[in-house]
Amino acid sequence: MGHSYKRLGLLFILMGPTGAGKNTLMNGVLDRLEDVHQLPTATTRAIRANEQEGREHHFVTLAEFERMIAADELLEWQNVHGRLYGVPQGTVEQAITAERDQIADIDVLGALLVRSLYPDNVVLIFVQPDEDQQVIQTVRERLQARGESVEEIENRLRRVTMEMQYLPFCDYLIVNNESPEQGIETLHSIIVAERARRNLYNARYQRGLARHRLDYRVTAILIHQGEAACYGGKLPTDRMLNGELPEEALHRLLAESLGIVIPEATPDKAPTHWSLEASPHRESLMFWVVRHLEQRPTLPEGWAWHLLSTLAIPEAIRNFPVSIA
Repeated sequence: MGHSYKRLGLLFILMGPTGAGKNTLMNGVLDRLEDVHQLPTATTRAIRANEQEGREHHFVTLAEFERMIAADELLEWQNVHGRLYGVPQGTVEQAITAERDQIADIDVLGALLVRSLYPDNVVLIFVQPDEDQQVIQTVRERLQARGESVEEIENRLRRVTMEMQYLPFCDYLIVNNESPEQGIETLHSIIVAERARRNLYNARYQRGLARHRLDYRVTAILIHQGEAACYGGKLPTDRMLNGELPEEALHRLLAESLGIVIPEATPDKAPTHWSLEASPHRESLMFWVVRHLEQRPTLPEGWAWHLLSTLAIPEAIRNFPVSIA
């Protein structure tokens, strides 16, 4: 089903390292909001004393889990610490269609995949147990307090560094190093705010107005002797991360796509222009950033140099005192 023009049911996904207190926050919010329900995921691990079949998880055998994979019943599945976890597609789509809100604790890789399938309905909330430099030590202490074995603790800690790398891709961050009640209050506020945002979007939809999503993008105009580097005939463009400046996004884009690093440029040598571009489902604030290259780098497969005169570039950029024509 994917993207829905009218914003329907929301799925709030908590992601982050083990020991961050995700389940504590989720259970605290579930006690407050009777119309938010936990999304039961499928797992091969054993049921715990405080759990109930069909509430936190569907506890299945390895054979049943493999059958679900073969039958394409799972949106995604991951092997986490030797145990299999998966998100049932039918459960998610039924809730979204029925405008029911759900909450779940899903592995970081699985969470990002689910969001890519339902970008209009998934809200990603990263939960970390302490400030950045204290995360590993705090996780270790919390796992020790649970009575985990030394081998299990070390196994989980190796994964924490990987999980922390996905923090910038989320919509919200909760640093859960104070009392659980503070974290629960923050999570509750996020859910209330997202529901209010949905109400606004749907009100616009009911009035026949476009319900846009505003995002921020950067387009790199890399110029060498009157030509610009293009991918598939178009200037390279990427979405900016939360809190990222155009200059920072530019350098990340070039490093990731071309494997090159360019020096910082002074404003008089680095024209930047912005434009608002609309499509049926979103609006993008586009930052056009120009860089003149003294040497022509070797481009990867799929890339080529195109004459600037053949490319769609804002007139404000063309008319900048440092001519790019």
